[in-house]
Amino acid sequence: MDDISMKPQQLTITALSEEGEGIGRLDGMAVFVPGALPGETVECHLVEQKKNYARGRLTRVMAASPARVAPPCPYFPECGGCQLQHLDYPAQLEAKRVTVQDALERIGGFKGIEVPLTLGMDAPLRYRNNGQYPIRKVNGQVRIGFFKAGSHEVIDIKDCLIQPEINARVVAALKTWIQETGV
Repeated sequence: MDDISMKPQQLTITALSEEGEGIGRLDGMAVFVPGALPGETVECHLVEQKKNYARGRLTRVMAASPARVAPPCPYFPECGGCQLQHLDYPAQLEAKRVTVQDALERIGGFKGIEVPLTLGMDAPLRYRNNGQYPIRKVNGQVRIGFFKAGSHEVIDIKDCLIQPEINARVVAALKTWIQETGV
């Protein structure tokens, strides 16, 4: 693979990166594709190519993973806060276990250590106990929320499903105050 191809590439995704990107191989080179899940066949356009890896932009899921679900958040995947809401919860827990196992083996040099199953929650929402909400004024309108994936553009978010519900009320009150006072 000499240069970034303009034509779509078909990949079989075999793993997830630590950042939640699907990993496939093209001519032996690892290709990282945000939004792709293990077990899927996807079509992507290469957007970056380095010596040892490439990055792709998902254009189509040709064969979906059985673990693919409709994300509960209406801001997914535009918001950059959550990477795996389209992966069912048991598969998310397994992905975390595999990440730890891989780090122990690949980075730590440990062999033969079996990482136990990741303990989950009964309700895997509203678990965060802190948050940072960037604020921007865009075309005269106040935006409070989170950064769009890979940018510093603020996505205006009314309610984040991993934050406590009270945060949505605080953000709404702050937004009203900013608009009324011109701060």
